[in-house]
Amino acid sequence: MFAVGLAGGYYATTNVAAPPERRRGTFDAFAPDVVVTNSAYAAEAKSACPTAAIIDVDVLGREELANPRPPHRLA
Repeated sequence: MFAVGLAGGYYATTNVAAPPERRRGTFDAFAPDVVVTNSAYAAEAKSACPTAAIIDVDVLGREELANPRPPHRLA
């Protein structure tokens, strides 16, 4: 989360136990460019944020999460 803040981004959690309209309100308020979620909520996130990149951790798989690729040069 610290790195996200240093990069100029923000981290916002969504309570999955909240009603769908409250979760939608969170997406509307933050208008994220990237949403990290799981398969159970990926369709809802895509519907709420049609222009955002949706990262589904269930699709990535455990191996990719345990051994991330090296970062690209950003400068």
